[in-house]
Amino acid sequence: MVIKKDILLKNFDLIPDEKGVFTFFDAKNNKLYFSKSSNLRHSIKALMLGGETNKDILQLASLTENISFVVTENLFEALLIEKKMFSLGKPDFNNIIQNTKSYVYLAIDFYNVPFFKVVSSTIETNYYYIGPFHSNFFIRDFLETMMNVANFPACETQEYPCEHYKNNICKGYCILDKIELNKVLISSYFKENSEITKNLRKKYLNYQSELNFEKAQSIYKNLEIIEKYYRYIYFFHCTKHLTFPFDYNNSKISLKNGLIEEIGQGEKIFSFAVTEIEYKDREFLAIERHNLNEAWIIFQYLREIKPLQMNRIYNNSITKMFK
Repeated sequence: MVIKKDILLKNFDLIPDEKGVFTFFDAKNNKLYFSKSSNLRHSIKALMLGGETNKDILQLASLTENISFVVTENLFEALLIEKKMFSLGKPDFNNIIQNTKSYVYLAIDFYNVPFFKVVSSTIETNYYYIGPFHSNFFIRDFLETMMNVANFPACETQEYPCEHYKNNICKGYCILDKIELNKVLISSYFKENSEITKNLRKKYLNYQSELNFEKAQSIYKNLEIIEKYYRYIYFFHCTKHLTFPFDYNNSKISLKNGLIEEIGQGEKIFSFAVTEIEYKDREFLAIERHNLNEAWIIFQYLREIKPLQMNRIYNNSITKMFK
């Protein structure tokens, strides 16, 4: 479907809030920008009205005359369409407008306070890295949540013991034997700690049965944050090991290191360069920032259609990590 910009600005409800692919065109019908989206209405609206905070988006919106979109069955299908469109040429605004600037890594030091840092790269050699994550705020919420529900560290400065220890919120890992800290980090931050999530679910159900909905909601928020983090951990354990072909509708998809290397449709082949990256041991659960969105979509789709295979990959990665 194609919509004129002036019509769209009066009524964004003309665009469905569904998954799909959209393209911005100028007055001469040249492609200015295209992208996949988990919510077409939200993404297009953000680009059309986002010029107040981003001059590149303002320029894109001012040059746009028409917008087309296609609704897809799922986000993986939208990714395939986007990849094939990119193979025919990438519009200038796709190079200008980047969405990875806010992506961050969780950096973990097993011995020195502060044990955690939120960083934009994996340069420093004394940290182990997990990520990237889409949001700095999410990581900080997760660290605070783990402190609140399990008394784990959430140090903010190099000064210790801090207020968290003095207020009995943290056990004081800064002054305890670091062996205990290492056990906590490995068992709860590098893989899922099922005891924590199981206990939170039990508390949530108990508060629900007691009709104490305020406390139940508080527990539920904590559980949501922790389970979201563990979904990321599962992803980071799996994504680098996704190198195999599989069928999708009438296409043959070939993956390499968690990214699409080839899309085959009959006699037509779309090929994409997948850079071989030599990750260091401290980057065992880290990938390149610009690979995150594609790898995440692929992972989510495969976890849905190949759950047993994904579980094997995850468990093998856990075993390898401990070795």
